[in-house]
Amino acid sequence: MSDNHSKACEGVPRRLAESGVGRVVACPCGNIHFDIEYLTLRFVPEAFKELADMLTAAQRALDAKHAPAAVLPGGAAVH
Repeated sequence: MSDNHSKACEGVPRRLAESGVGRVVACPCGNIHFDIEYLTLRFVPEAFKELADMLTAAQRALDAKHAPAAVLPGGAAVH
């Protein structure tokens, strides 16, 4: 990851998302900040997209593993 963030970065960060886990903000200098409690992870946009894609794939895999079997009329279970 490149370290192009500057303490002198001017402008107001734009909040992209927030939940009970943390928040994601876009810094005017171009970096994406992922804040969790006392930890901030700083990404260039391409690396953040890669992380988001990886987390989405992981969640889909978890959902598929724990998805209940669908029951068709007549009682047959389908996965």
